[in-house]
This record gives sequence, structure tokens and C-alpha cells, in this order.
Amino acid sequence: YDFVLASLHNLKGRPDFYFLDYEKEDIPALFTRYLTELEEIVDYGNFDCLGHLTYPLRYLAKAGKKLDLAPFEEQIRHVLRRLVDAGKGLEINTSGLRGELGETMPGAEILRMYKQIGGEILTVGSDAHSCKAAGAGIEQAMALAEHIGFEYIATFSNRRVYMIPMNA
Repeated sequence: YDFVLASLHNLKGRPDFYFLDYEKEDIPALFTRYLTELEEIVDYGNFDCLGHLTYPLRYLAKAGKKLDLAPFEEQIRHVLRRLVDAGKGLEINTSGLRGELGETMPGAEILRMYKQIGGEILTVGSDAHSCKAAGAGIEQAMALAEHIGFEYIATFSNRRVYMIPMNA
């Protein structure tokens, strides 16, 4: 493989976040468990980048719910620090721009945290499930990354990272 993207779509023993009934869920507990399971993925380590951090927010937004991430900041920073320490990257996923969420996953605040912690390995993906969505939002995500201060975008070959200047 050239590139392995890790992502968490469901908690252990639970269906994909897409299928949950958010009227019946303890949303803060659900998100805490999501972040804990992301830590386990980072500890596993056999991947190159962590995909669509904040994935549950897409389906919360679809259900008309919003989650304040401030109470989770320490746990999010912990996940990001472990990611950086492990030499792994973070994906900016643009699929949230195409729906109710209205932002990338993760959004600007978490991308800033990642940068402040020392994160540099950044990829961008459209998470396209149709031809029409292929590449959608990539320019916006690149502009966001550049605005935050990232200078490079990562690409991979044979699981080796190559840093490409944003203004190349």
C-alpha cells in the first residue's frame, strides 16, 4: 500500500454513528468514548494518517444537534499529541462541507491545536462516495490549512511521507 488512512466509524459493539438515534444517546458520553477509542487506534499505530477526526459531529448536525467541543479539549489535545509523537498525520476531510455540519472534519479549531502541538503531516480528502463529490472542497481545505499556518501537504508512496509545499 502507498497510504493507510485510519478512521473510526463506530464504537466497539455499536452501529456506525450514521445509524444512532441521537434523541436517545448521551452525546457527551458518546463523544468521550469516541475519543478514547481514537487513542487506542493511535496506540495501534499501523496507519499513516487519522481520518475525519470529529466524524460523529457530521451525524449530530444531521440530527439537528450541536456539541460544544470545549469540554473535550484536553482529551482532543491528548489524541493529537499522541498522533504527533507517533509520527502520524491528520486528514482534513471535506465531506462535512457538503452537509449540515458545514465545516471540515476536523474544523479550524482542532487543526490549530494540531499545528500548535507540532503537527505537520496533513492530508486532504473529499471522502467521495460519488463521482460528483470527488475532489469537492479540496481548495477550501487547502486554503484553511494555509490560513492556519501549514506550509506543506503530505502525500505518500510505499507508506513513506513526502511533504509538498503548499505554494508549489
